[in-house]
Amino acid sequence: MSPLWNDYNQSKAFSKSVLSLMGSSKPPANHDRRIILLNTQNRIDRPIKWGLSTMFQSYFLRLHSKEQSSILERVRMTTPFHPRHTHKTIISGAPEGGHKTVISWHGGVYMLHMNATIDVILQNANALNDKFSEIHPWHFHDHDWLLAYREGKFEPQKDEAKLNLKNQPRGTRGLSFHMFGYLDIKGCVVLMGPRTKASKALVLRFSLSILFLELGLASRVRHFKWETEYMFWSPDCIENVVLGINGQFPGPTIRARAGDTIVVDLTNKLHTEGVVIHWHGIRQFGSPWADGTASISQCAINPGETFEYRFKVDKAGTYFYHGHLGMQRSAGLYGLLIVDVAEGEKEPFHYDGEYDLLLSDWWHQSSQKQEVSLSSKPFRWIGEPQTPPQKYQRGSLQSLLPYCTKKFNVLTSKFVACNISERISICFASFKENFMPYIHPHYLTTTLLLLPFQDHKLLVVEADGNYVQPFLVDDLDIYSGESYSVLLTTNQDPTKNYYVSVSVRGRKPNTPQGLTILNYVPTSASVLPTSPPPISPLWNDYNHSKAFSKTVLSLMGSPKPPVNHDRRIFLLNTQNKIEGYTKWALNNVSLVLPPTPYLGAIKYRLKGAYDNSIPPETFPGDYNIMVPPTNPNSTYGNGIYMLGMNTIVDVILQNANALDENTSEIHPWHLHGHDFWVLGYGEGKFDPQKDDAKLNLKNPPLRNTAIIFPYGWTALRFMADNPGVWAFHCHIEPHLHMGMGVIFAEGVEHVKNIPDHALACGLTAKFLMKQEP
Repeated sequence: MSPLWNDYNQSKAFSKSVLSLMGSSKPPANHDRRIILLNTQNRIDRPIKWGLSTMFQSYFLRLHSKEQSSILERVRMTTPFHPRHTHKTIISGAPEGGHKTVISWHGGVYMLHMNATIDVILQNANALNDKFSEIHPWHFHDHDWLLAYREGKFEPQKDEAKLNLKNQPRGTRGLSFHMFGYLDIKGCVVLMGPRTKASKALVLRFSLSILFLELGLASRVRHFKWETEYMFWSPDCIENVVLGINGQFPGPTIRARAGDTIVVDLTNKLHTEGVVIHWHGIRQFGSPWADGTASISQCAINPGETFEYRFKVDKAGTYFYHGHLGMQRSAGLYGLLIVDVAEGEKEPFHYDGEYDLLLSDWWHQSSQKQEVSLSSKPFRWIGEPQTPPQKYQRGSLQSLLPYCTKKFNVLTSKFVACNISERISICFASFKENFMPYIHPHYLTTTLLLLPFQDHKLLVVEADGNYVQPFLVDDLDIYSGESYSVLLTTNQDPTKNYYVSVSVRGRKPNTPQGLTILNYVPTSASVLPTSPPPISPLWNDYNHSKAFSKTVLSLMGSPKPPVNHDRRIFLLNTQNKIEGYTKWALNNVSLVLPPTPYLGAIKYRLKGAYDNSIPPETFPGDYNIMVPPTNPNSTYGNGIYMLGMNTIVDVILQNANALDENTSEIHPWHLHGHDFWVLGYGEGKFDPQKDDAKLNLKNPPLRNTAIIFPYGWTALRFMADNPGVWAFHCHIEPHLHMGMGVIFAEGVEHVKNIPDHALACGLTAKFLMKQEP
């Protein structure tokens, strides 16, 4: 027999039993804003209406891009009345005035700040009839989390402690589950919205038609027209050929806000080779063909052709872009991409100025010569980035910084320092005590750099576009593919200048320390610092580097990793030989990309486009990582790791000895299309039985690039929730060129609206030509 229709105790017991699965995301501990909605039945000019805090929603908005501006003006004048009277309302009887109760029509919108955490208290009450209160199932579009049910009126002082912040139920946004909260008789439901990552304008509708409009509505389209071509340049006084954009080297800086759409029309004017641009750190949700990876997400752009990159930047952070074909990154094809917080939002820390710092290697030999050297037999290592002639070294070296600018790039296209009298400097435009600039260092090319600012502490606050627990350092370890944001306080003697140095780590350098000047205005930048430059740790002091990497932890409130994984892939990093050629390999397979882009090959199920055999997911358990491989011979491959949609994937990066004895190199690994949690670093060979317990599941940082140290392992975890085909590779460009990468694919069947011109090469070109009428 069914319970009685009004047996609400059974309904309540059922609802309260719904708890989240272990490993699900937890809500932030605190809210930024709380909205209390009193649910009442009332009258407006006699007709019976339902209202929220004595308001009835009078219209429904359907937003289109052309209407957004006028709609915003409309809703700003009609913000809903905040129910300050709710604490005085008696919920157990009919509304005062009975059938004469009158409420107002209203068409306002709650304007919510992007990424804010919102509490909504749904407070039920008596309807027009005495001793009668109805159930209301509330539906919240595009957001999840349900925290508690309670009897009577919500009392913050006593009910706050009863909220479930441990294992509240929620849906999975990527799977389009929706949360339904039930408003019990004379009770209340408390909901907390997550820190949304929405990048589009959303109208969030409750079933009783209160509208919530996110400030993402203010996002805009930022359009750029670029031409890339080779040109002569001499940033270190030695003329060389570089790859520039619109006559600039480095390329133009893109500045946008979270939620914006970036459109770049890229025209290839190289005459003899293709080109692509990868938007490093941008996850490309819904636009995997815009990732800018030749043979993976798109065809290379042919000479004379123009390709439109169109994508949304879904979260604030410090990013960059670079070429992703051959050695074009080494040739100079790169620039900055800075995404500020959405309109109306603020960073979670204060700063007084902002400086962008782009670090890269500078080569005198051409990228074509580098490619041939790396692919030759016998192998010819390209060596280190070049050092300027001795007479130009002081104050210039590898990293050239412009004199007295608020925004600057290393290796600037605007400044050349060819003698000591033109020594370059970082200049703060004005000095005041505790002036705090926000500095964004990025590193692009080969291995590891150390960046200290003499006598100044650096407060690290962001890594790879994700906030981290702030921590102070004397210097910044930065690997190829990484980006950071740091705060520096100008609390030293303003009458002096200070050295900023750059030194090579991870490889025994022949290049001397690079120096520039940190200058306090109005002190002359020509005055040398009175103290010697900072002394860097030895190039192979890996304990210093490991301590830095292990200090990077996620900020409180950041998403936590699921407790368990669905799949674990071990990738053994080795240096090998194939027919006498020196290569890098993963599980004894060296990557060679196919002529047909994977995205089209998988989407259109084209046979013969790539190797259909499954790549190895582990390596022999008896492999000795401490010595050179006993059998150095490897094989080429271009197979794909097919990942189940929304599965949790662990990747264990295992380092080993290279071909030479007592040599194991640092490798910074970068994942396209995702952020991953860095669960831990370890020495020697990873042992699941003892090392699983050491993994950090509490506050691991979210990154898109992570280091693997010599003779050690690094454990990563990510959710395969972004339909597309994604590269995962060592970000040292020569290593990638020599085969150090793998390919992941997930949910390609869900990818829609791929531009035909993105895939107009190889087998996809033939396929698309057959589809034409």
